Amino acid sequence: MRFSHLRQLEIKLVLGFGLLFLSMVMTLGINLAVTTHYEAITNRLVNHLYPARQQVQEIARLQVSLDSIGARYVLSYDSQQQTQLLKTYQQQVQELRTAIAAANTLADTPTQREALFDFTQYFFGPGGYYASNQEIFAQKQAGQLLTASDAYANNAILPTIQQDINIYTGVVDGEIAQEQAEVLADARLNQLLNLGLGGGASLFGLGIAFFITRSIRRLYQRIEEQNALLTENNARLQSLSTTDQLTDLPNQRALLTLIEKECERARRFGRPLSFLFFDGDRFKHVNDTYGHATGDVVLRELGERTRSVLRAGDTVGRFGGEEFLVLLPETSQEEARIVAERLRSAVAASPLAIHEVEHGVAVTVSIGVATYPTDGATATEVREQADQAMYWAKRLGRNQVRTAVEAIRANCDAALKAATAQALERQELVALDGRDPEIQVRAEQMGLVYSLMGALDLREPGTSTHANQVSDLVAGMARELQFDEDHIRRASSAAFLHDIGKIALPDRLLQQSPQLFSAPEWHLLHQHAELGASIVEASPWLSDLAPAIRHHHEHWDGTGSPDGLKGEDIPLEARLIAVAEAYHSMLTEHPYQAARSVGEVLDELDRCAGTQFDPSLLPVFRNVLKSLQQEENISRVFSLSQ
Repeated sequence: MRFSHLRQLEIKLVLGFGLLFLSMVMTLGINLAVTTHYEAITNRLVNHLYPARQQVQEIARLQVSLDSIGARYVLSYDSQQQTQLLKTYQQQVQELRTAIAAANTLADTPTQREALFDFTQYFFGPGGYYASNQEIFAQKQAGQLLTASDAYANNAILPTIQQDINIYTGVVDGEIAQEQAEVLADARLNQLLNLGLGGGASLFGLGIAFFITRSIRRLYQRIEEQNALLTENNARLQSLSTTDQLTDLPNQRALLTLIEKECERARRFGRPLSFLFFDGDRFKHVNDTYGHATGDVVLRELGERTRSVLRAGDTVGRFGGEEFLVLLPETSQEEARIVAERLRSAVAASPLAIHEVEHGVAVTVSIGVATYPTDGATATEVREQADQAMYWAKRLGRNQVRTAVEAIRANCDAALKAATAQALERQELVALDGRDPEIQVRAEQMGLVYSLMGALDLREPGTSTHANQVSDLVAGMARELQFDEDHIRRASSAAFLHDIGKIALPDRLLQQSPQLFSAPEWHLLHQHAELGASIVEASPWLSDLAPAIRHHHEHWDGTGSPDGLKGEDIPLEARLIAVAEAYHSMLTEHPYQAARSVGEVLDELDRCAGTQFDPSLLPVFRNVLKSLQQEENISRVFSLSQ
């Protein structure tokens, strides 16, 4: 009897464990099926749907960018800008074709392929958005500006392709949501199976639970590893596309994007934005002498040294070769020139690549400065002006800073251009052969005089700006007095060179406050007008400027220097320079004198009329200022409209 009970208990235990084992096997089989399904869905998300969503976003971005570029092209009146916009437009069209091809490769459902096909047909098919734009561009090129503008603004296909993009986006997002929901359902089912198995079994249940948990952990780990790898690859690709690998600075692509954004921000808020464009002087000599490996080290350290002198909000990037571009937000031209001079001095102060070359490599840079919106209405225009200013810094001797205003002025001087062309490193700008000897002598003499002005500007920063401003004001007064063009040019040139005699003065007089001058030092300072006249008299092509330079410190009442001339005995050009120089000097901040307002300066000029200044010239000067103010207002309105 007892044996019978034991037998029955044994049978029950065997049946129980058999059922438990069968339940465990079934649970394990279901778990394996769910896990396999989970992995399949995850692989589809990682390898198809998530990349497909990235391609959708890229296609949408390119479509919006193409529409924006097309609109800017239709509205542009700048032929150079139009050419650049058309080139960018075609580049992005090719990028869009590439993105669509990639999306087609990733599309693994008929719904995706159908939505992508609809968008492609409406965009690139016959009569589609691209073909329509080509017709509009042809109208623009044919001079039918209003027709092209209206056609572009009222393009009926644009809403359709935008709708197709939204449909395609919705299809991909919907499939992602569906797959994610299935992943979540599989995960929940796994949890329920694990709980049931754990409640119904002891050792078997613990073993199976451990196996399932380990499987899930490995699966999640694989998913996390794949996601991390995808994120890392995307970040690496992004970094490679926007970072110069040698200097670890933003590359040209990143800089072009950034300057457009900064220029738009400056335009929106009415704030200045300055560019510094610079490169290493005679850098080919560095590569030829020390090798390209050392040249690479010099470029890398040049970028590091540049970053060390900039503010936190400034950006420096490598634009190409040995050329660098610096963005200075919220910075006027005068402030940018100070930063540029600080950068130039820092580079020249000590050699680079000291670990590669004994005593290092001495490097200097030539820097061009341009500011939005005064030097250009677009980021491209301002960048090109900074580039031109940099090459004028090379023309005038290298290792110096030049502004866009100075470059424009220098470009108008044919003799100066001929004299300095040989200083450039660009192949297309080398010196001309076979020039007339007289023209060559004249060019070299004038180049020497302008180089002296550049040297003076290095000793007394601000001299070049002062000379340019005084020259512009004198030219305006000469036009107001109806001088002929040759007379205007000579008066303007004399004004530009009126302080050239300071090149012969010791540094202490240029850097010391006049309040601390002794009587002999005052006498020496007042000799700069005579010294300047002597310098230009040495050139037969500049000697006629000598009287205006010599007498620009004479006073109307005869109390001036150096000869005590009075009234109309003072050359008219010298009287013009006296008014313009006093005006700009009083407007400018000096260590020994605070800057005055325009109203205060004009009051002071009126007070000195008849004693220091020719009273008949002050109404003329006011008219010039009024004209300049009107031009500035027009320029500001035009800039804001861009």
